[in-house]
Amino acid sequence: MATKVFLPGSETIDFNLKVENQAKCFYRFETWTAIMAALLLGGIVPNDYWRNPPGQSGNSTRPSLLDQFKELRKNMAEKNRRPLLGLDGEILTVYSPRFHQAERVLRKWVDIWGLLKISL
Repeated sequence: MATKVFLPGSETIDFNLKVENQAKCFYRFETWTAIMAALLLGGIVPNDYWRNPPGQSGNSTRPSLLDQFKELRKNMAEKNRRPLLGLDGEILTVYSPRFHQAERVLRKWVDIWGLLKISL
């Protein structure tokens, strides 16, 4: 019987390889939304549910990115949509701390974009 030997740091390397392999498929996306990018930076694999936020259908009063994110997240919880995956393969629910991280990234995006608009 062979014995498995784990080198120091091998778990970290395995984790990083999982994340990198999961993220590679997103490099080929032709279009992105800020919400999808925030999810990815928060460690969440953005699926098709997140591609068309509410208010994208041509309404003149389009909700803010944060409002769109919150609405999508709320609807996901209410409708029991299947859980999302983390970049590391972990099954997530809408209560995962990664959603809070994605929302923080999105807030920064909105703040920076607002500053850029003012300076242009």
